[in-house]
Amino acid sequence: MSWRNRPSARSITITILGVCLISGPGGLPLDQARAQADEPGGRIAFVRDGNVWVWTPGDTDPLTSTAEAQDPTWSPAGDQVLFVQSGGSFSNLVIHNIADDRTYRVTDNEPYIEAGSSDYVASSSWAQDPSWSPSGGIAFVSDKGTTDHLMQLWLMDSIRDDPYLAPYDGGDAGGIEQVALNAGGNLAAYTVLAAGGTLGGVTYVAIRDLVTGATTPIAEGPLGAYDPAISPDDGHVVVSVRTEDGISDLWSIDLESGEEVQLTTDEQATAAVWSPDGEWIAWMSPNDRSFDIRAAKVSADRRTLTSTPVLLVEANGLDATSGLSWIA
Repeated sequence: MSWRNRPSARSITITILGVCLISGPGGLPLDQARAQADEPGGRIAFVRDGNVWVWTPGDTDPLTSTAEAQDPTWSPAGDQVLFVQSGGSFSNLVIHNIADDRTYRVTDNEPYIEAGSSDYVASSSWAQDPSWSPSGGIAFVSDKGTTDHLMQLWLMDSIRDDPYLAPYDGGDAGGIEQVALNAGGNLAAYTVLAAGGTLGGVTYVAIRDLVTGATTPIAEGPLGAYDPAISPDDGHVVVSVRTEDGISDLWSIDLESGEEVQLTTDEQATAAVWSPDGEWIAWMSPNDRSFDIRAAKVSADRRTLTSTPVLLVEANGLDATSGLSWIA
């Protein structure tokens, strides 16, 4: 099965999770869960019904109206959002300026030949899963220039610079997705689709040194590990790990010692993201219609959640595959 038609780790997750119902830990109703912890601050970007939306404490508002939006990530200053715009057989990175409410294309992956022709499809390429580091660097995955259409890691030193292939030691066992940069922009974590991906293969999480290109697997699970997010202090990575019974929960991995600690239980948690101050983790969990966005405080040693999860967004049409991005 080709990459263009193969479900990603996150689309498989939606299939598995979509029939579940939400409750707080121990079965607490959501209104009790909301009342038992302080609400975090900042702004969280997410995708709903094909557009980028923004959560702020007590409110959610649409940011774009272009449709077919995916994978939003905030600029370091919080004045722009970079996201993916799908075109059918291709996708581009585009940027939305909040000040003038305008959207601009960053990449150009649509070929200038007859649309719909075999040459058009073969010449098209995809850009996905951008991550914008507080340092200003950007990472994303693309199959541009490949013959096997496996996604590779690309970098941009700033939003004004041209993309280039990231240094690489050849250590990944397949294509990659779900990229997360660290605060310094010199380390990337991502999901690897090993042995052809989630159909007939397995997903695991790896990190890559963006100076040397050295890759290191850091997390796997009975049915895969995916959706990494690096803590603001670069010390830990939170990932989703799926067990034999199809339940996904969050685990915290110490990058120095390699110690793995489970943070949630039976939460069906995916798309985790750290708050900018590192005091909270937000994630998405399924409800009977779509997905919710929830958050909980995390201990200073990153070994446990210290509050009952708070319900931040409860709405139809949330896209868990597009993840979350959090800015102060």
